[in-house]
Amino acid sequence: MGDEHRLIRRALAAVVATTLVAGPLRMATDGGRAAASPTSPAVGGRVTALSAPVVGVAAAPQGWWMAGGDGSVLNRDGAPSLGSMAGARLNRPVVAIAATPDDAGYWLVASDGGIFTFGDATFHGSTGSLSLNQPVVGMAPTPDGGGYWLVASDGGIFTFGDAGFYGSTGSIRLNRPVVGMAATADGRGYWLVASDGGVFTYGDAAFHGSAGDVHLAAIVVSLAATADGAGYWLLGSDGGVLTYGDARFLGSAKGRLGGTAVAVVPDTGGYTAAAADSSAATFTAAGESDLPPAGALPPAPHPLATGQVVLTDTTRPGPARPGATPAPYLQLRTIIRRPADLPGPLPTVVFAHGWNSEPETYETLLDAWAAAGYLVVAPEFPGSAADLPGSPIRTDIVEQATDMSFVITHLLKGDLGPVDPSRIAVAGHSDGGSTVAVLALDPSYTDPRIDAYMVLSGATPDWLLPGPWDAAPAGTVLTVVGDADEYGNLGPSTSFWQSVRVPKALIVVAGGDHLDTYLAATNTAADVRAATVRYLGLALQAPSPPDSLLAATLSSSDSALHLSVG
Repeated sequence: MGDEHRLIRRALAAVVATTLVAGPLRMATDGGRAAASPTSPAVGGRVTALSAPVVGVAAAPQGWWMAGGDGSVLNRDGAPSLGSMAGARLNRPVVAIAATPDDAGYWLVASDGGIFTFGDATFHGSTGSLSLNQPVVGMAPTPDGGGYWLVASDGGIFTFGDAGFYGSTGSIRLNRPVVGMAATADGRGYWLVASDGGVFTYGDAAFHGSAGDVHLAAIVVSLAATADGAGYWLLGSDGGVLTYGDARFLGSAKGRLGGTAVAVVPDTGGYTAAAADSSAATFTAAGESDLPPAGALPPAPHPLATGQVVLTDTTRPGPARPGATPAPYLQLRTIIRRPADLPGPLPTVVFAHGWNSEPETYETLLDAWAAAGYLVVAPEFPGSAADLPGSPIRTDIVEQATDMSFVITHLLKGDLGPVDPSRIAVAGHSDGGSTVAVLALDPSYTDPRIDAYMVLSGATPDWLLPGPWDAAPAGTVLTVVGDADEYGNLGPSTSFWQSVRVPKALIVVAGGDHLDTYLAATNTAADVRAATVRYLGLALQAPSPPDSLLAATLSSSDSALHLSVG
């Protein structure tokens, strides 16, 4: 639609904005939700802050709608309030938002393809009740709003309403996952873009170039087409803008955004780049303007219940420690942290402590996870623990992977509390992180019951186990390390992350040491703990989230946290 029409719509919106109220909440019964409460004040009302990172942006008659991963919609710069999924329980996180052609409504789409409609957006169908090969990562409406396309991370296309099918990459082996799409002005074609900047064209969408054969400083997260379809912009997660065809370069958002860039959308005479923290930068021929981030409302922590049990494995003896007699059977003293006000079944984190320490060393980190709604189970390894007779050893790292699977078996029996068997993560610090690396990458030790992995200042223990380190586990991997780690773990941790062949993220903490990076009473350590909580919330959803969603979820306004994905 022409620029003059958008200007007219924005001018009209400025006149009538004060009379707009939240529209009726309309949700598909298969729309990707477990439960929703339309009567809740949080559902459908005006949102002034987000409790989840922004994952998508759509142009309003005036201003912008920004969608959070929890389905909330933030109304920025005068955008009217039409409703959201804030306060509803979703089966899968929201990954994108798209405005109707007249800008009087919008669709939200979740990673399972569930569709939620607001304003004059019409429901035409969804994949919310289907089993998908890969998660949905984006959508585009047809020109008349009578249909829409959904695209999955493998480039598979799903059509609804009057949207036509013109092809897909669903049967092609891609170098990197697809992260988004845009439709041509007449609705007879579309572009797909992958995280390496590769562009795929179908129907009457013209190819104007791509970054697929260029080494980029950051992954591509979004594509937006010009009004005539003769060009397009690509946006990198660092805010960098690439232009092709008649898309004009009017400025870069590098250094302009407070968080990881997530979406680029056409604006009158230019484009707007938006970030996960809700900041945005608009570039037009008339100049540039910034939209600062809105405030965030973190969820209230749950009160905690704590306890401990001893798990005994009679099939093998305890490890030999210098100066102590081995126990006849392996015994794992295991501490438990859980939210006291949630009955369960709960998503669970099994944690591996580092050498010469014990689970209690990490209570600050473990309690952060439990307060966020997770059952946290942390065994004390009798080989590497600090508080047992004899001297701790490091040669038991690999066997500790077997111990972790032993604990998971007891979890699934219900011995340690009500557990959701479909949402189990493992995490470890230092040598415990190396234990998690064994579970993730060595085919002899992988455990299909695990859905997510966190390796904190750890690496593959090549000096103990030759590998092969070629497993590709289901789920995702988060690696965190400080660049001032006094044990030199920056290089090994980064090498581990580079070897992983599943959706993954790396956080390097500027000035971060080996242990206080996670436990200290500092703002940066608190931000690291918050990042791990956000990762768990996304990673324990299925199917696995794409790299672009990891980038949006883990982005932080703390300049000390440097994020890489993919």
